[in-house]
Amino acid sequence: MVLPTKAIILAAGYGTRLRPLTDHVPKALVPLMGTPLVRHCISRLVHDGITAIGINTHHHAQLVNQFASEQHDCRLHISHEPSILGSAGGIGGFRDFLAGDDCFIVCNADSVSNISCAQCMPEFLRCSPLVTMVLTDNPTTNNVCINARQEVIDLRDTLRPTDISARLTYTGIACMSREFLDMIPAGASELVPLLLELISQKPGCVRAVIAHNAAWRDIGTIDSYLQAHREILLERRPLVDENRIPPDALYIGDNTSIDEDCTCTGFLSIGSNAQIGPGCSLHNCVIWDTTTVPANSILRNAVCGPGFVINGR
Repeated sequence: MVLPTKAIILAAGYGTRLRPLTDHVPKALVPLMGTPLVRHCISRLVHDGITAIGINTHHHAQLVNQFASEQHDCRLHISHEPSILGSAGGIGGFRDFLAGDDCFIVCNADSVSNISCAQCMPEFLRCSPLVTMVLTDNPTTNNVCINARQEVIDLRDTLRPTDISARLTYTGIACMSREFLDMIPAGASELVPLLLELISQKPGCVRAVIAHNAAWRDIGTIDSYLQAHREILLERRPLVDENRIPPDALYIGDNTSIDEDCTCTGFLSIGSNAQIGPGCSLHNCVIWDTTTVPANSILRNAVCGPGFVINGR
């Protein structure tokens, strides 16, 4: 078995927890410091030597197609789902793209981290499981159980085994085998029930790699979206390429204008071609591309885009 050269990014979901942001764009294109979430994922994969990447689409598919046409550092393959196929069915939709490959990487589009996708590969090649999941310690979401041999033995407290060594969080990064791909049924299906069935029937076929001390965040809600910006800009957590983190807590995109009498406190991320009018007071805000913030606006813990303002906590 050779190292994988292909990856797929699961990006077809509706992003319901991120509404109303995802009323305007799919979750994969929600910008983090002016760059779509999926682009951060692509950059990490390319850095790890992945040369071909698949992205599944459904919600706002045309916007993802346009984004894909503008990327030039890798080969992107789109798997469109007229009816959404779910987390396992979405993987199964890439059978033709993955033809001839012994294994491949899977990533979720709605999480960011400094975890190398290549981290799971040596363990995968050494043990040859069906699936290797990259896990990290995140106490609020630790619902993956492993034993002392680093075998995944439960998900979401379903099987309730007695030999639990640790409870950890799935990062959304995994290495999967061709054999596992062939087990995914045609049509719509979800990943967790399929993995639980395998764990029960073939102990040891799903293994874990632990990303110790990783910077990782799932971006599933408005509050977690704002928190990601806070962690990057104020705490300087390397959730994105460290070279892209500005020396202060202010990220400003190209061709953006901020009137000199504006007051900016906390963290602020402003996309490209935006205009911040005179007398504005901004605290802990994310401003999307091409957004105009009217004069004398007072915004606190807000996400603003063309024609909308959403307040978080």
